[in-house]
Amino acid sequence: MIVTYRNDNVLCHASDTNKWFILPDLKSGRANLVSCQGNLYAKSRDFDKFQRYEPLFNQWLTLKTEMLVKPNTMADTCHGKEMQVLVVQGEIYVIEDQPNPVLWKHNSDSNLWNSFPAFHWGNKNQVCVVAAKEYIYAVGGRRYGDPNEGHPLRCDLLSDLESFNTKESAWEKMASIQEARCLAFGTAVKKTIFIAGGIGSAGMICRLARCIAHLQTNGS
Repeated sequence: MIVTYRNDNVLCHASDTNKWFILPDLKSGRANLVSCQGNLYAKSRDFDKFQRYEPLFNQWLTLKTEMLVKPNTMADTCHGKEMQVLVVQGEIYVIEDQPNPVLWKHNSDSNLWNSFPAFHWGNKNQVCVVAAKEYIYAVGGRRYGDPNEGHPLRCDLLSDLESFNTKESAWEKMASIQEARCLAFGTAVKKTIFIAGGIGSAGMICRLARCIAHLQTNGS
């Protein structure tokens, strides 16, 4: 099945019949969709409005989840708040920018969200995030100038490639990608991470980048 979401419309394509179906509207409006363990979830910015699609009743069920420790949010005048949802080894993770990123993991048994205090990639955003094995890869992005240094509007495109081990809660810096970019998208296929699109120094990037990362170097 292929599910797409745009302008509050959730559409589902069945490859066996080659037909599109309209799913019910989400209860919380704009959200990120993710597939995990055979279920379709919708994650909005409100953690207590986590939703799961129930195909038997053709409706969205709201899961009353809680956060063990609520973060201290701060106003950020440089860039807007971002949220990315991904699945790491069959578990749902959410990266929320506040403006410093916080990584949350959903416990399906207790419906609690647990945070990873060690998850911090510095003063940058519009990072491409890819999940593979137990790792979360942060690729590229852009870094804003430090307002304390008098350059709050300056931003630099990044070619950084770092991996976060969710089991050990630790970062590792890796070889940089060849072309700095932000707002890219990526995926992991077998032992390779593919990065495509995004915005570079000369505008939109159409070239595809390939990274041979932990998937091969650590033999997993």
